[in-house]
Amino acid sequence: MLPPDLRARSLLLPLASERLDLEPLRVGHAEALYAGLREPSLYQYETEQPPADLEALRTRFAQLAEGSGDEAEVWLNWVAVRRDDGTAVGYVQATVAPQRAEATVGYLVLRAYQQRGFGREAVAAMCDHLAASGVRTLHAWIDVRNAASVALAEALRFQRVSTGRSNDAIGAVRGFDHHYVRSSCEGRPEV
Repeated sequence: MLPPDLRARSLLLPLASERLDLEPLRVGHAEALYAGLREPSLYQYETEQPPADLEALRTRFAQLAEGSGDEAEVWLNWVAVRRDDGTAVGYVQATVAPQRAEATVGYLVLRAYQQRGFGREAVAAMCDHLAASGVRTLHAWIDVRNAASVALAEALRFQRVSTGRSNDAIGAVRGFDHHYVRSSCEGRPEV
């Protein structure tokens, strides 16, 4: 269990990495991310679809920023912004289960900023923050076909513990996911 003073909103702080500022998600980020999130190829391994329009994205961000409303499941979302020019390159997210001191993590890097190490850098910063806050175990479920995300997880010392049918369907097909786990005591790799 996380200490009471580290639960919920107190976990959602501004974070920083070498090149990025991770800003707690707010509705105003919709404008910065909308065009990039419209790229259909980003959703190849996701159940989510591109936002229908800017207002739909604002509504979604308002829901995420509001949080789950359930102390048993805390939603944390950050937008990754390049420090040198203020450009939003994607986001990272964690769903924390405070009673178990566990979190499920995820990320998305806009197509124009992929293959530059931004995903790895942002996920590492988030994982370090969660570990320092008392989260003992991190989980990630990754579509078996998503080689880039598999490589990112393994570079950040997540260990594959199983592979099985996905709980989510992409289109009409349920695929397979790798389940990765990282203990917060495993330390941080070089980024």
